[in-house]
Amino acid sequence: MFSRKMSFMKRTPFKRIISEVPQQEAHDGVGLRRVLLSSDLPIAKNLQAMTHGIMKPRTSLGWHLHDDKDEVILLIRGNGVVHIDGGESLPCAAGDVLYIPAGNRHRIENLSDSELEEFFFRVFAEAGEQSSAADRPDGRRLA
Repeated sequence: MFSRKMSFMKRTPFKRIISEVPQQEAHDGVGLRRVLLSSDLPIAKNLQAMTHGIMKPRTSLGWHLHDDKDEVILLIRGNGVVHIDGGESLPCAAGDVLYIPAGNRHRIENLSDSELEEFFFRVFAEAGEQSSAADRPDGRRLA
């Protein structure tokens, strides 16, 4: 009988304390981040990174894209908007989760007078994957 557990490389559970992970400037000083998980650690091979980010009030992260990584953003504090190249904007507030498929150029704007706090999860996309209407709950395609 096949055991699913046996099909995975042996990894050891570990714990990281967010406040003990060094902060670094991000996106030309617009924000700060802590890289909580990265491919340098013994994590699943398709998880590229998990980052805790804080954006300064009324700032914007510049346009960028992740060619080979899907990005999931979990907003913890504040409100803003994620602009997708091609004209779509996704308003967001604390408690929202946003999904940006690999290859979609985007930027994040903090609309509030306080810091915007979020977690970013970047997962390597499968070769040849592209965003499609089927990927979205509302049936609309990004980009």
